[in-house]
Amino acid sequence: MTVNPTTPLQPVKPAGTRKRIMIVCPSLGFGGAETQIIVTAIGMKARGHEVAIYLLSTEKDRADEVRAAGVTLWEDNRNSRLDLPLLQRLRRVVRDWKPDLIHGYLFDGNLYARLAGMGRKVPVLSAERSSDYALRPAQTVAHLASRWRSDGVVANSWAGAALAKQMYPSLKNHIHVTWNGIDVAEVQRRAAAASGMRETLGIPEQAKVACFVGMVKPDKDFLLAVETTRALLQQADTPWHVIFVGAPIYQFMTYAAGGAAEMDSYAEQVEAAFATLPLQQNVHRLGNSKQVIELMAQSDVFFSTSVREGFPNVVLEAMTAGVPVVSTAYSDIQMILPQPWQVVTERDSHTMAAAIIRAAEDKELAQIQKDWVNQHATLDCAVDALEAVYELYIPRPAGLAS
Repeated sequence: MTVNPTTPLQPVKPAGTRKRIMIVCPSLGFGGAETQIIVTAIGMKARGHEVAIYLLSTEKDRADEVRAAGVTLWEDNRNSRLDLPLLQRLRRVVRDWKPDLIHGYLFDGNLYARLAGMGRKVPVLSAERSSDYALRPAQTVAHLASRWRSDGVVANSWAGAALAKQMYPSLKNHIHVTWNGIDVAEVQRRAAAASGMRETLGIPEQAKVACFVGMVKPDKDFLLAVETTRALLQQADTPWHVIFVGAPIYQFMTYAAGGAAEMDSYAEQVEAAFATLPLQQNVHRLGNSKQVIELMAQSDVFFSTSVREGFPNVVLEAMTAGVPVVSTAYSDIQMILPQPWQVVTERDSHTMAAAIIRAAEDKELAQIQKDWVNQHATLDCAVDALEAVYELYIPRPAGLAS
């Protein structure tokens, strides 16, 4: 089953039986994949399914909101890329909890989900949350050795599905696209209640505010975001302030991993670029925050400079909060943003800045964006699609087979 990107989903009729779903993922931090795991797990729980999340690391930031929703949560503590004692613990949980289906998320979650399912008659789904990337050598070995245990792949973008077909050649007919979805009412509630940002940061009322959200890593092209900031700060007609929400990704690594030195070096380049910006008082770097929606809602424009990504939750949240969005071209973003000019195909800071200024002046764009989300990317849309995929893989009890 795939989701047509131009047609709203129709609700799936309940199968009449409650499913037991186990999700395996590295952590529950502030990334888009983690946010989607949380909201869909809560959405599946609200539909009457039993949902459990097995974390490969102890997670303090967002565990409470998961447990408050009644979702079972196991927090482990991985010490290496392939932690055999942890794998044994995970396999024991699978044996005792007896899930109807295991769904891995992100590379390590996919790997551990597949290894946990070996020797057990339980369907295993892998996830593809990005596109246009290559695995590292060690990841390639682990993927090739374990991919046979995947029964299907759930991608959150059409670009990701295309990559998945290359990575899982035997599963070409079992690649499913389910776009992300958000709790529209909750985002709008938080956006409506947001206040105080300008006063706290010392931003004058006449100034325009652009907001950028993302971890400091090459995929987000932070260097282009900094140069776009420079171009905005140089505007003579209107003063601009730019808010950055997010921290370097290496701060969340709980074990030594390939690529850590590269991430550290990239973070240093970003710091050096920030140091050369004029009007430093107009640049506000806030680190990670649980108030992303509130910060975006009080901004004039949200912008993204990603090189690669899957389906960006933060873009949906900005659109729902009534904030115009401008983005570089990646993945399915040209299907998501309703006006063609919102997607900048040239990776050029001045072109980005011009589109941001245009978005801030467009009085109709906010409502157009809200209408798109309501039609294509609500939480109900996402849960409907995921339930339909799960139905394809979970055997029906005797007497219910069609």
